Amino acid sequence: MKKKILFSILFVLAFLAIVQLNSNASSIPRVNIEGDISNMQTKADVRKVKITYSSDEVNFESYIEIKLQGSTSLSFEKKNYTIKLFKDSECTDKNKIEIKPEWGKQSKYCLKANWVDDVTQARNIVSARIAAKVQARYNVFTNTPHNGTVDGFPIEIYNNDSFLGIYTWNIPKDDWLWNIDDKDEKQYVVEAEHHTMATSFKENITKFDEDVFDVEAGTKSEAALKHVQDTITFVKDSSDEDFKKNFGEYFDLDSTLNYIVCCFYFGAVDNLDKNMMFVTYDGKRFLPSLYDLDTTYGAYYDGTKKEAYDTRYDNEDSLLWYRLFKNFPNEIAQRWFDLRKDIFTKESTMTEFRDFYNLIPEESWAREKARWGEEELPGFGLSQIEEFLDYRIQFVDGIMNEKFTPEYKALIEKQKQEIRIKSEKEIENFNKKMIPMLAIIAGIIVILVIIEKMSHIKKRRK
Repeated sequence: MKKKILFSILFVLAFLAIVQLNSNASSIPRVNIEGDISNMQTKADVRKVKITYSSDEVNFESYIEIKLQGSTSLSFEKKNYTIKLFKDSECTDKNKIEIKPEWGKQSKYCLKANWVDDVTQARNIVSARIAAKVQARYNVFTNTPHNGTVDGFPIEIYNNDSFLGIYTWNIPKDDWLWNIDDKDEKQYVVEAEHHTMATSFKENITKFDEDVFDVEAGTKSEAALKHVQDTITFVKDSSDEDFKKNFGEYFDLDSTLNYIVCCFYFGAVDNLDKNMMFVTYDGKRFLPSLYDLDTTYGAYYDGTKKEAYDTRYDNEDSLLWYRLFKNFPNEIAQRWFDLRKDIFTKESTMTEFRDFYNLIPEESWAREKARWGEEELPGFGLSQIEEFLDYRIQFVDGIMNEKFTPEYKALIEKQKQEIRIKSEKEIENFNKKMIPMLAIIAGIIVILVIIEKMSHIKKRRK
């Protein structure tokens, strides 16, 4: 009887521990915005309100300035926001808060609705994390919080204690994303804002324009404008010989290769002449940086339908990418297959997606559906992403295999042959060394056996 009672107590304690563990694992931060943020339509509408942030790790209250964020997303029902934290109600004294240790203390953040992917909330952040791994592999943007890409985590947002939705709390499109020193005029970030002839590098610009190319971080100057103009002219007008020879004077090759192979892997149809960030730390060379990665893995820009898995970006839609493929085909293909060994695999990608998705508790999803869509939220689920990768990876493998030039294939085959010959010689040399040694060992064994037998014979005679 005592054993049964003890077993029951242990079972109840174990059950409670599991419940508590699951409860802790499924909690996400709660953000309550206190004040009026209704009927915001443009980025010019800036409101001064208050915010309360509550989580297991970080808790604070702060005054904020809040405005809408994004371009196409401005028309969506569920809005993105940029917030700046302040210590005072007049919003004059910045309030720097450390949300994550690797981010440091910051006063500006982005609250991302992820409306086109509301059913998973994961595409943008997971894609950015994969891109960050790629950049880290080749030592690109190592001086930034997340290798030149955004990072974030899921939260619940309330407005005056009324549920507004599941969001992600993100690194914003700001100086600190790329570690730009705004006091150094040679450091700045230029964004290709929309699909245009200029952002496709087919015609030049006469000024910075928020509908074409504009400075997103750092200082807007005549020198920066001329830098962009010279870069467009180079892409547009240089000969193939000059393009290949002088590419490194205008672009960092590693970050450019990383950018295009990531676009191919993600199916990032909205990042080839739009949402492109060009970062410079010396006013001479640009490092392309991936941003706004929710229209990926077959998701249409507004989340209403699926994109085809077989889109390709080595055509003349953008002169930059067309000429890169024309002049650096082997480098692009080699970069792709190097990354296919580990980072660009369906298994690792789906693990990233599931890990992120599982951070959001069922109770939060229930509130999201009740608030924004009783039947189905915009976007497509994890099974669609997995299906897309099945087709996409095989499709791009085929494209990249075609990109290798005959000369490069011959060189690779020669290197493989040399490795095989080297291995065979090493085995042959090893055998040459081992055979005499084995013969000596065998001889010793025979001698020992003979000695042992002689010993037995002597004992018998005695």
